[in-house]
Amino acid sequence: QLAALLHDIGKIAIPMEILSKPSKLNYEEFALIKTHVLAGYNIVENLSIPQRVKRIILEHHERLDGSGYPNHLKGDQIDIQSQIISIADVTSAMLENRPYRVAHKIETVKEELTGNSGIKYNSTLVDIVIDLMNQQPEFFNARA
Repeated sequence: QLAALLHDIGKIAIPMEILSKPSKLNYEEFALIKTHVLAGYNIVENLSIPQRVKRIILEHHERLDGSGYPNHLKGDQIDIQSQIISIADVTSAMLENRPYRVAHKIETVKEELTGNSGIKYNSTLVDIVIDLMNQQPEFFNARA
């Protein structure tokens, strides 16, 4: 729960004009955004919180196929709780309005998750999230 609350704490190190940019980020801006995981880890590194929370903050953008960041971890190298936060983060981000786009529909989120199930995202976790979306679509639609 603590990791879920703190996973994006490193965004405090990213300039607000980049976080709120109303258009697509360029390569340099996106590279800067990607530093938020290491910045977050550095913020909490010396705090007396569980090491696993620190690890989740660092790993929440890692993907099973190694396409994530910052360390391009693969498969079982990624903590299962980091994988959970990763899917929750993707789901939340897609269902929310952003300065550069309106929220995606729930079906688009399902397509992202199922299309990358077992590739980027843990397939068991994807199945659980899809089941939740099917059982409680009003909860997920309320995010938009």
